Amino acid sequence: CFLPAAVSLFHKTYPGVKVKVYTKSVPELAKMASKGEVDLYISSPGRRSRGISHEKLSDTHLYFCVPKDNPANKELKKYAVTSDAFDKFNPKKQSVDLSVFSDTTFILLNETQYMGEVMRNVFRRYGVTPGDFVYVDQAMTAYAMAAGGVGIALMFDRTIERTVIYPFYLLL
Repeated sequence: CFLPAAVSLFHKTYPGVKVKVYTKSVPELAKMASKGEVDLYISSPGRRSRGISHEKLSDTHLYFCVPKDNPANKELKKYAVTSDAFDKFNPKKQSVDLSVFSDTTFILLNETQYMGEVMRNVFRRYGVTPGDFVYVDQAMTAYAMAAGGVGIALMFDRTIERTVIYPFYLLL
């Protein structure tokens, strides 16, 4: 997550300006912005809210975070991206046959979270039939659970690239 570095730089650049950081769902933040309760929010690409200006900050890619002991890792070893290679990985060159993840447990963000909607669309589009779901409210919780072996989580690269826990990343 790039937020700690951004907040640190902001405080150094504007020492007298106070910052409040909220960890809420995008719909909640959009509602707060429309009411003037927040001046700015940063989110993954997704639904656009009426009356809110949107600015693209960067390109992003989706990764499946797969527990190290998942049997699919052997079959998909050539697609694996480890912490050592993450910065050098070219996501435009590789993608994964998602059918290997059918009947697997997925860690799914709740319906109010954009990533939860993305995952449901991925399942439909690629014909993946998950075996089971574990529902969570935050992306980092899903990622930590994937690292702990609970199941597979779908993450944007910006969420996972600077963290210290690294299961395999299999590009979508």
